[in-house]
Amino acid sequence: ALRTGGNDTQALLTSALQALGNGGNSAQSPMASLQQVLGALQNAGQTLASAASRVSPQCREDLYSYQTSLQSRQLWALQMLDASGKPRAGLLKGQRTFVGDYDECMEIVGQPSPGHVVKGHYCGLAVSANFTALGLAAVGPLLSPLIVHVCVPHSCNNTDLFTVFQPVVNLTNGLGKLEVAYCTEEIDGDPTEDSAFWIAIGVMAFLALLCSTGTVYGVVHDWRTAAETQTERPMEEEKNGHVNVHVNAAFDDEGHRPNGDTPVLTKVLTSNGNTPSHDAAADTFTVVNGRPAEQRNSRKREDGVCSRLLLSFSVLKNGSKLLSCHQTQGELSCLHGIRVLSITWVVLGHAFTMQAAAGIGVLGNAGDTYKVFDRWTMGAILSGTLSVDTFFLLSGCLTAYLFLRQTKKAGGVTCFNMIMYYVHRFWRLTPLYMFAIAVYVGVTPYLGSGPFQFPIRDRSNCRHYWWQNLLYVNNVLDLENMCFGHSWYLADDMQFYFVAPLVVVPWALGHRAVGMVVSCLFVLTQLITAPVLSHIYEAHSFFINNGDYMKYVYFPPWTRAGPFAIGLMLGYALYSYNRKFRMQKMSVFLGWLLAVAVGLTCVYVNYDDIEGISKTFVPNWSIDEAAVYEGFSRPAWACAVAWVIFACCTGYGGFVNTLLSWRAWAPLSRLTYGVYLFHLVIFYVMMANLREPFYLSAWNVTEFFLALTVLSYLVSFVASLLVESPTLGVEKILLGGAGRKK
Repeated sequence: ALRTGGNDTQALLTSALQALGNGGNSAQSPMASLQQVLGALQNAGQTLASAASRVSPQCREDLYSYQTSLQSRQLWALQMLDASGKPRAGLLKGQRTFVGDYDECMEIVGQPSPGHVVKGHYCGLAVSANFTALGLAAVGPLLSPLIVHVCVPHSCNNTDLFTVFQPVVNLTNGLGKLEVAYCTEEIDGDPTEDSAFWIAIGVMAFLALLCSTGTVYGVVHDWRTAAETQTERPMEEEKNGHVNVHVNAAFDDEGHRPNGDTPVLTKVLTSNGNTPSHDAAADTFTVVNGRPAEQRNSRKREDGVCSRLLLSFSVLKNGSKLLSCHQTQGELSCLHGIRVLSITWVVLGHAFTMQAAAGIGVLGNAGDTYKVFDRWTMGAILSGTLSVDTFFLLSGCLTAYLFLRQTKKAGGVTCFNMIMYYVHRFWRLTPLYMFAIAVYVGVTPYLGSGPFQFPIRDRSNCRHYWWQNLLYVNNVLDLENMCFGHSWYLADDMQFYFVAPLVVVPWALGHRAVGMVVSCLFVLTQLITAPVLSHIYEAHSFFINNGDYMKYVYFPPWTRAGPFAIGLMLGYALYSYNRKFRMQKMSVFLGWLLAVAVGLTCVYVNYDDIEGISKTFVPNWSIDEAAVYEGFSRPAWACAVAWVIFACCTGYGGFVNTLLSWRAWAPLSRLTYGVYLFHLVIFYVMMANLREPFYLSAWNVTEFFLALTVLSYLVSFVASLLVESPTLGVEKILLGGAGRKK
């Protein structure tokens, strides 16, 4: 077929595409036409004579052996042909990927001649067609590019593949263009030759060794402590007195502890060695048998720094803290529920939207994408980005609330406390963040093996641009080469935290008006920049965007500062009123009514933009209307959630507070940071192991979402035991109480 003239090949392709556009009413069916085109591609070895000088010698020899073995009907050659992709039903539904049999291809071991072994190599070709020139512009979004999976000899690499098939596509005289040629094994490669792999494995092995050693040491340490306690008990039982010792409030645990940190001193002692008691009239401890608490805990303080550092890696101790449902007095317990629900919303949104945009030809029904989202119930998915604004709100609230409480304890703002303000934040976020990137770059490429193991750009970018993430500037610097794409949020959050003292320090010094003015300026910045930039770059929305939306509207901190600033004001209000604020019933009712109305509007109003989009493929809102929504929806949503938090923390939350403060949320809440970091890492691994295109439907994505959520929490738990909990323990030991101040 390939030895026909260029005009004949062009006529063949034109006939096939026109048949698709006419719904199969041509004399030749679209399937038959496309099979002829594919047949031409599969027999491209016949054109090798003209391209032989540009193909590697071993590939040329193996392709020739493949062709001759196919003619002689040898089994391995037939399997190689059989494992290559063919057209399938659903082309007009967007089934543009001709998927082969990955496992059959990779299992092929042929021997065309003694000592000459040919193995299978699974590759893909992305071919774009000029549908506009054919008068079939409407078909273009569904079928461009066409993805053809081919099984070729293992000796042929990406360059060889491109060299062989490019002349075939060129025969269409400009109607087609070979965009990409890739092979799955060249994406994951050989891990033993990958320095990133060894770095990641080395770090994980070192952490596993520390945790194993710390766990064993902790068990022995506890056993020895228990044995000594048993030895001392007979002598202690000769005494029966007790005294009351006042405890300085500075040692009491305070505020909301996002990571479930335990207080330095625990208000539980025993009067007779068996039952706990606490003197409620005075903030005192009842001390057992005349022994002060410091004597009973003397062993803990006698442990050296090295001993305590090793104990901070104990899996048993850290695991019990992570899984604890205990909540302390004064804790903003409703934040646990809000945090868990928000991260679940993030994962759900990514499960839907990333499926729709994932990879080269992953979807088997790309044409149904708009149809799936063309229903009002999908408003929660399309508005899923508001969940990120909830996290900005929580971050601002805790930043102000805890900073003001700590500066009050310290007697004012000091240089040391300000230094520790930044040191703690960097230490809190960075170790697990860098660990996640190391796993993403060094390990995950080798966890996937399938026809959809395609190149992931942000993963390859990390090999050269990881330092931008370490400095938290990846949201504004060199966005085309962003590493670990969803980490833009961490950069925004760190930058907000960096400038937050412009607000909280004046508040701590008693200058309320200054802090309020700066906070309002932050909100005003978003209200101006977000819609203006949306208009300038015609960036319609997250769901329908031209690429500039993410770069100029979604990532930059100046377009996302509003919720964080509102969170700062919320934290200041909770601190100022000491979580005690009196409101009339009517005020409470109106507050809840307004919050619910604003929240539902922010979530579901954008359905008006996409209603009917499955038929028109064009959004209903103009650029200016979309810009207004972009500018005002996020601060409005933050205000609605801020009311929920304020009402719950001041006693006006009712059943909502009961739900959000459920103790079972606490362990899940401590893992949300890890879930955010790892859920897309797991997503890509799951995609890489698919054997068939993913069929986009609400039910399929729901199943995928549930699996993704469970796996994300499991991985987050393990990562927290290996990295997050130990590093926080190390910080407390090395920096003392300063490490606990936010």
